Amino acid sequence: MKIKKTKFRNTLIIQHKKNFDSRGFFMRSFCGNELKKVGINFKIRQTNLSFNKKNLTLRGFHFQKSPYSEDKIISCLKGKLLLVLVDLNKKSPTYLNHIKIVLSENLNKSVLVSKKCATAFLTLRSNTLVSYYMSNYYKKNKGCGINYQDPKLKIKWTKKPKVISKRDENFLFLP
Repeated sequence: MKIKKTKFRNTLIIQHKKNFDSRGFFMRSFCGNELKKVGINFKIRQTNLSFNKKNLTLRGFHFQKSPYSEDKIISCLKGKLLLVLVDLNKKSPTYLNHIKIVLSENLNKSVLVSKKCATAFLTLRSNTLVSYYMSNYYKKNKGCGINYQDPKLKIKWTKKPKVISKRDENFLFLP
């Protein structure tokens, strides 16, 4: 595993190493000790899978309100997606900035997302499967969102979403 910092505090790209043999491959997808070496103490409280049947499905921007906010490790197990993170830390020099990261089944990487970020993704292939390791439990009434078209975020999506939930579509713009 190789860990690379991003411009957001406590948000990292984790590059996995696949070991191949005649059976296929073996890959370590999580190692708490490796994260501790870079100052991250991540305890998995919940795991989630998101299956996205159609290309250009958009999910997000999602986050949970403090004290229920959560760090996440996001991986693409099948297919391909564009992950977009927005820094929501008002004290950060990168407040409301965004990072775009492409994840796919072939890139062997995951992203550790700080609890101070909102996340969204746009699938770039049909039948995309996304895995999440969560550092906190989901609290339904603490889940929030930001409209993916919010002009304050200045995000240029590579393609226009074709599938989006009513909930995500109706998230408000930032004040």
